[in-house]
Amino acid sequence: MIVASTPPPPPGAWKYAMVLITYVACASFHASREAYVAVKGDFQRRLHFPTQLLGLLDTTFLVCYGVGLLFSGSIGARFGNKTVATVGLAGTAAVLAAHGALSKGWLGVLPESADEAWAQGLSLYVPLVALNGVVQSLGFPNLVAVTSGWVAPNQRGFVLGLWSTTGAAGDIIGLNVATAVLEGGLEWQTVFFAVSGYLGVMTIVLWTCVEDRGKKAAAGEVTTGTTVPVVGDAGETTKLLSSSPPPPPPP
Repeated sequence: MIVASTPPPPPGAWKYAMVLITYVACASFHASREAYVAVKGDFQRRLHFPTQLLGLLDTTFLVCYGVGLLFSGSIGARFGNKTVATVGLAGTAAVLAAHGALSKGWLGVLPESADEAWAQGLSLYVPLVALNGVVQSLGFPNLVAVTSGWVAPNQRGFVLGLWSTTGAAGDIIGLNVATAVLEGGLEWQTVFFAVSGYLGVMTIVLWTCVEDRGKKAAAGEVTTGTTVPVVGDAGETTKLLSSSPPPPPPP
């Protein structure tokens, strides 16, 4: 059995930039939820969504998000934590854009009564919200894994504790974006497009700027002279990652 670990990050200021980018990326997932909260009243007033339907949408999101969290870490370990987190961020942006298009009537006729709202909610909004929960669940566990690769092992508890404030930061970002849109005299559906565009930018930044050191360490591409224990049948320990080549075999 191999006990894998990510080597300490290299010296320099770049590691701080990596932690900051993953922090903002994770906060972006929370910002997307605040966009929906900011216009929930408009769904009731303008699209005739009853309170029970809005509650069903919230429950659907939370259930799908919770179930997705059970598997997102394993998916990230298989396909790469940064890759999976990026897919989740891009998927969230796409779902928000679809919400905006749907609420503007671009993808169907707008409901004019509570009965029509129920019919459209069950056929279109519930599946869309379920997909939103699944793609958002890909974010937090995998971004934590990526971030931990840029923090020294003896500092991870402190740094990741601060990093976990992404939820509050994301709520502030989403609320301010929504407020700027609504106070700017734009249509309420524009909130979805504005936050979706912001998530699109963060998707590009995350994919192009952040290095997944955990994935490279697993592939043996990171060499920092760190000792990683390998426990075999006899319990021996071997130095796997080394900056110097192994000695030549005896003649």
